[in-house]
Amino acid sequence: SLINTWITISLLCFMYVFGIYQTEDVKVCQVVGMTLHYFTLCSLLWMCVGINCMYKRLSKNDIIGLQDDDLPSEQPVQKPILGLYLVGWGIGLIICGLSAAINMNEYASLTHCFLRTGPALSALYVPFAILTIFLSIFFLLIRCAIYNLDTNGHLSEGTQATEHVDLDLLEPNFPNVE
Repeated sequence: SLINTWITISLLCFMYVFGIYQTEDVKVCQVVGMTLHYFTLCSLLWMCVGINCMYKRLSKNDIIGLQDDDLPSEQPVQKPILGLYLVGWGIGLIICGLSAAINMNEYASLTHCFLRTGPALSALYVPFAILTIFLSIFFLLIRCAIYNLDTNGHLSEGTQATEHVDLDLLEPNFPNVE
């Protein structure tokens, strides 16, 4: 998901730099405005996909850590890659498609190629607000999960994480001053 986030942000920057002031032709301006809208939403959606994957990996470690006595079951891990791509690229496409179907003329103005009025900008602001709240919640959940990993003693003596580590090397060595 990180690579897709980089791709969307790169394409967003490219389209902004080379297309935001292409106001001579209305059709080109509308396409540039819709593309900017789409890549803005996609970059936020890919950030959400990435943070969701990060949280799932951290919480999966928590579940595995609780079952130390049992042998890990060999269940196949499902990797819903198609679902991730549908979220990252598809939701933005749906929102931009609906916005363009309602009023395509809002994507072009005399000064720049982007959504121009308040009601049309709600197609950007509402998803942005929802995704920002989602990101904030997941950042807090990840912070708590990382804190729990540290406080649950995953790096204490006798755990599997320190099985092949000399714990004396982890302690600071201070010279004896006597």
